[in-house]
Amino acid sequence: MPALPVITFLSEGQSEEDTSFHLNAIDALLSIAKPWALTFSYGRALQKTFLKVWSGKTKSVTAAQAALLERA
Repeated sequence: MPALPVITFLSEGQSEEDTSFHLNAIDALLSIAKPWALTFSYGRALQKTFLKVWSGKTKSVTAAQAALLERA
């Protein structure tokens, strides 16, 4: 077992665009053999826009889904 079993990346303070770019770069690394696992916690950064659009309102669900789909 390596001394460093896992590396976790956080989106702390990144824009949604930067977060998406960095997440795609991490995804490209996942197929490379390495002695540690890579993981990420980018939920808040990826959800920022659609949560703002939704704002807990039923009438905003369709617009929020469209915003989430665009980010995905």
